[in-house]
Amino acid sequence: LTLHYNSRIWSRRNNQVAFDAITGFPAPGYSLGFGRILFYDVGSGGNPTGKFMWVENDGTRHYLGTGTYMGSGYASGGPYETSDGSHIVHNGNAQHGGTLTYPDGTSVSITLVNNRLLPTTINDRNGNYIQVAYKPDCFLVGEELFCGYFSPIALDYVIDTLGRRIECQYDSSYRLIAITSPGFGGTTQNPVTNTLVQFDYQTTTPVYSFSGLTVERAPWTGLRLKH
Repeated sequence: LTLHYNSRIWSRRNNQVAFDAITGFPAPGYSLGFGRILFYDVGSGGNPTGKFMWVENDGTRHYLGTGTYMGSGYASGGPYETSDGSHIVHNGNAQHGGTLTYPDGTSVSITLVNNRLLPTTINDRNGNYIQVAYKPDCFLVGEELFCGYFSPIALDYVIDTLGRRIECQYDSSYRLIAITSPGFGGTTQNPVTNTLVQFDYQTTTPVYSFSGLTVERAPWTGLRLKH
């Protein structure tokens, strides 16, 4: 896992600008995870046409091509291939996901999680794999459904090739505060864990002004990553 940061968190399209357009995690401008596929500029109808884009874990964008939401069947659609020299191929659709393949044989299973197209398994050509789980966007407390507390791309845990479980810890405000891994010693009932990294936040009040541009997604007064 690598935490990436891009300070250019305004996106412009024609004369419109948006703040943190694809929603950073664990805070605006940041990327912690394994990438995602975006389906955007979606048309109308029961099986609308849209554009597919693969966003790598460091934020690099790769346009895949144009296709339909459902494809022609379950997990079908494509193949879509990048034209930027990376030769990344995606087979799938926006309804269920699919498989992303790299020239070196790495394959990424894309699954619809929290209404986002996210990697859930990454396999290399030697048979090694990584499994990725995410926090639920909605959860039940008794008979009441709560939604929108965790980020829809918030990591829950990662199981690496050696079977180690790397976990993300959250506070009562659903903010990522630490990442832990198995330590030495302990038992199944009382495991030992190592804290690899900690996060804390600060409250900010954004100030912005653009000449001749319309803000279609404005920054909110809220928490930003501090340390």
